Amino acid sequence: MDAPPASLNLSTRPLAQKLVGELRTIVKAIPLEKNDLVKAIKKALQEDETLSNDPRFTSLYSHRSTPKTRGKTSADKAAEETAESVKPQPAPTGANRTLLAQKIKTDPPGQLKKLESASEKIDVGDVTEDTEDSDDEDQPCAGNVGYVSISHHVPSFTAQIAMIQVNVFNENNYLDAPRPVIVDKFPVAMTVDSQGLREYSTRLSDLIPAAVDNDSPIKARGGRLYRPNFRPDQAGHLQLGTVEAVVNGNSKPLQPLDEYVLHHAHDGFFVCDLFWDNHSPSFTGKPEDIPLAIARDRASNDSMHSTAPSELRELFKQSLHAQLKVAVPGIPNLGAEWVRCKYAGQMRQRNAMQRAVFKHLEPLGGALGAYTMPRSKTVLNIKSSSTTEIDSWFAPKMLEGAPKAREWVESDGQTNNSKFEMMKTSEFKEYLTNHLKGGSSKGGGSNLGEGSKTRTSRSRKHKKSDSDDEEVPRRHRRRITSEELDES
Repeated sequence: MDAPPASLNLSTRPLAQKLVGELRTIVKAIPLEKNDLVKAIKKALQEDETLSNDPRFTSLYSHRSTPKTRGKTSADKAAEETAESVKPQPAPTGANRTLLAQKIKTDPPGQLKKLESASEKIDVGDVTEDTEDSDDEDQPCAGNVGYVSISHHVPSFTAQIAMIQVNVFNENNYLDAPRPVIVDKFPVAMTVDSQGLREYSTRLSDLIPAAVDNDSPIKARGGRLYRPNFRPDQAGHLQLGTVEAVVNGNSKPLQPLDEYVLHHAHDGFFVCDLFWDNHSPSFTGKPEDIPLAIARDRASNDSMHSTAPSELRELFKQSLHAQLKVAVPGIPNLGAEWVRCKYAGQMRQRNAMQRAVFKHLEPLGGALGAYTMPRSKTVLNIKSSSTTEIDSWFAPKMLEGAPKAREWVESDGQTNNSKFEMMKTSEFKEYLTNHLKGGSSKGGGSNLGEGSKTRTSRSRKHKKSDSDDEEVPRRHRRRITSEELDES
């Protein structure tokens, strides 16, 4: 018969508060599971760092496995680089091989071409105006929220099929009666602007081939075609190119002159005026007067319309810039960059100089027989994006809502100079934008008034003088007399 187990000499403390010796006695007396003991031992080894230095537990640490994933050390990376450096490098292929063979260190410059408008094929629906817009300049703007969006009217486009009468005039004798050519069932684009006015237009690159196909004299003898000038105050006509080049679609002069505004005679009937030079003063109306082969040979050997060599174009560019420098001394030197505009006064001066340059070049326009210069903007080193962006802020439509800014521009900076000349470009643009909207932007406008330089919280109200000068913050509030308002 087995002897009864010995009694445990334990204190009356709770289990969580018993001494280490009492816990060891309990462990010896109770047959615990091995897994529970292993987990408890591992946890103790991980949490107590002093056990790793105890020689009694060295054997427990020697059996730990190395972590499978760990970060690379500098020694590991150095070893990998050494191993890769001794490997043979593969031969270059594709574009890399071509660049290395030609010893080209950089990529070639981008190839640029003129954009062609496809607006007549777009249908964006009707657009209505905001009836709450006002031209009141003194109306205060809403609080500043940072971003200001410019609201532009988007014209609506619709297409219709109509009949077009192409009147072909004699370029050498305007007194001759025009020869009408009917083009039936031709697409016409109708544009409705912000004022509700309708404008009908078409593409000459599509209309002229259809008209030439219906007009045998032009098709038989060739010649050159011209169109009326864009501006009614300019004399002369704009050259579209030879009949053959226009019909084949490879006429370079036609590309920037493609869109034509038609004359609306009546419903479904429009008129287009063109001018034809058949190279024959003694024109009799017979097809055999100037054969098409002779017209082609004359066009190919026409020295007046040949392309000049590169060295002559460079010399012409230098000569043209020297002429412009004398007329407008403020423009940069040849090849120099324009000064980046930080203030509204710099924008006004640059816009004025560019307008002076274009006015000086008007007598040399294409309609008056001038030379066509490829990449002509390189003469003034003007980037299209920056020029268009600056000119748009000084357009008459943009300035009509801000009378004081218009007076400043028209007086060449003399009137309201202190208000606008040193105004930052961002503030000047916000100022014009808000006044274009009539000062009624709701929640999306800036709190910049006429020449205002003080920005305060949207929840605060400001007192403004009749002259629209600096606002008076509330923290400096005091009674201001009418004389002080007039002086400010």
